[in-house]
Amino acid sequence: MTEGPQNAGIGAVENGLHTAHQLDDDDGAKHDSISVKHIEVTSQDSYGDKLRVEHIHGRRLYLAFLGWLMTEFMGSMGGNMLAPAIPVIASNFNAFGQLGWISGAFYMTQCGSMLLFGQCSELFDAKYVLIVAILFNMLGSAISGGASDVTSLIVGRAVAGIGSAGCYIAVQALVAYLVDLKYRALIFGLFGLQNVIAVTAGPISAGAFSDSGLWRMCFLIVLPLGTVAIILNLIVMPSVPPLPLTEEMEQRLQKQIGGFPSCTRFVKEREWAKRVLLADWLGFILATGSLVCFVLAMQWGGSEYAWSSSHVIGVFVGFVAIGAAFFFVQSVVAWPLIPLRVLRNRTVVGSCVMALSQFMCNLFAATFLSVIYEAGYGYSSLRAGLHVIPYFTVIIGAQLAEGVVLAWTKRYWYWGWTSPMIIAVGGGLLYTINSSTSTARLIGYQVIYGLGIGLTQGIPIVAVQADSKERDIAQALATLAFTQLFGGTCGPVIGSAVLDEHLRANLKERDVPASTIAEVISSVNIIKTL
Repeated sequence: MTEGPQNAGIGAVENGLHTAHQLDDDDGAKHDSISVKHIEVTSQDSYGDKLRVEHIHGRRLYLAFLGWLMTEFMGSMGGNMLAPAIPVIASNFNAFGQLGWISGAFYMTQCGSMLLFGQCSELFDAKYVLIVAILFNMLGSAISGGASDVTSLIVGRAVAGIGSAGCYIAVQALVAYLVDLKYRALIFGLFGLQNVIAVTAGPISAGAFSDSGLWRMCFLIVLPLGTVAIILNLIVMPSVPPLPLTEEMEQRLQKQIGGFPSCTRFVKEREWAKRVLLADWLGFILATGSLVCFVLAMQWGGSEYAWSSSHVIGVFVGFVAIGAAFFFVQSVVAWPLIPLRVLRNRTVVGSCVMALSQFMCNLFAATFLSVIYEAGYGYSSLRAGLHVIPYFTVIIGAQLAEGVVLAWTKRYWYWGWTSPMIIAVGGGLLYTINSSTSTARLIGYQVIYGLGIGLTQGIPIVAVQADSKERDIAQALATLAFTQLFGGTCGPVIGSAVLDEHLRANLKERDVPASTIAEVISSVNIIKTL
């Protein structure tokens, strides 16, 4: 996954790891202090040694880093950098009511794909996993950039989400495999600098493209970046041999396919077939299918169909049933996307709930602040982009400050309940705004809200590392990121459903003709004229 406010949550995994390594042992209570012995997440640090991969240095490292940086930036372009442009893009297709789908489709497939790409980065050569992910991102961006209707746009966003997940995971794996340990903190720090640049320049660029009628460039700009990144990956980076299959893995795989004798014989003779079957493809399909049902329910409810209609109830039932099937599959496959044992740890469960809620709140604001400025205040996309920059930048600043405070106090537990309170206060203030609220006050409210988002960002990551067994840390962090992205899917979709339902109801109360209501629902430009 990518950097940016989108990744201020997801990409905070690295920040959490580095913050955790800085913390000293303490004699405090178990949940109040962080013990280094519980936090030394060295699985990535030891990958290169286990595989005996030669680290790259000098010019090769510089060129590889340039390719990784372009890859990270590509993912940022698909995330919140597009926020100011999305209302205009939706209106171009007379599909303002599909705003939640246009934004949420990206995170929906990203959520399901991230865990699968995590497996693939260990099962196959991470160099080529990254190239495949970049190609997915480019394909999705090309579909979105050339879309002639909103359905094509949403499909493109979904495909790009798959690629974005793979880009994020593969880049992190390659840094761990190919970069000497003493340089990794610098590499991740420079990724953070790219994050700052992206959240500052991204909304402005997206707004400028939209105002100029060139909104398709928001997607098509990914194509040259991806091309250069692939060339650099092919030329500069060595192949990274996948992790060797353990005897336990082979035994579990044998048990899984034992009922198919011909398949068993074929797999025994071919290691690549073992690796393909070890990846949890069924889990990925079920996870994504469950998310699609949830998004459909939230998108249809109250707008296209009544909440009590068979359509909405049916997809809600599908969401629960497919979700239950997903967790059953996780209990029986050879290598599950989410090992169920990590969910027996209440700290992991609580951290997942916090991460889901936090990222949902983040995406509420990231998506709909631009709508407020464009529809409520009549601003252009460029001007809206300028006004949401304070929200994005305060998140990054709060994250950095939180890392310093955690390193100094060696306490994380108290932040777990105080930081969300700041989000609640900021959200309450944002709830009070109306068309007469000054932009200065609105910016102040979004800064308070963003402060809470940023201070909450790294707490679940540090908590999971502090209270998990060493062998479970990687899986626990992956589970945390999965639930976080589920929150990212929920935020825009739920927000769009609420906006659509209330907009219809309020317009009906004012005796607005049905034809005008339909026009308002389809375009942010019509809302500006009311």
